[in-house]
Amino acid sequence: MKREIASWKNFRFESVVSVIEQLKAKQLRALAVATEQRVAALPDVPTLKELGYPDLVALPWWALVAPRGTPKEVIDILSSAWAKIAKDPKVQEQFAAQGMLAGWMSPPETANYFKAEVERWATVAKETGAKAE
Repeated sequence: MKREIASWKNFRFESVVSVIEQLKAKQLRALAVATEQRVAALPDVPTLKELGYPDLVALPWWALVAPRGTPKEVIDILSSAWAKIAKDPKVQEQFAAQGMLAGWMSPPETANYFKAEVERWATVAKETGAKAE
């Protein structure tokens, strides 16, 4: 027998990191994650891709940025430092425990990723009529 959903108000998308403690305390239940692969902190939670939605991938991400005009030497130092930090097994472990991945992209790769994400979500907003409120 199919269970009826009482209300869609009981469902929402959140980043794992923002709700990991409630998930661990069983105050919330994760139905799926919108990442390419399962999240290490939630190994039993399937991806939306696994559930038949291969195009529904949305990754929360963070970046280390500097103001426009920051000297290249400073950018290189910051980038190199983060590359080392992101590879540290202890950092990887701490990030994974919170449902995140520590990664690194070069400054040009990061700029390209920013651009692609803006274009991607602008298209989604246009196609769906979504508006910021």
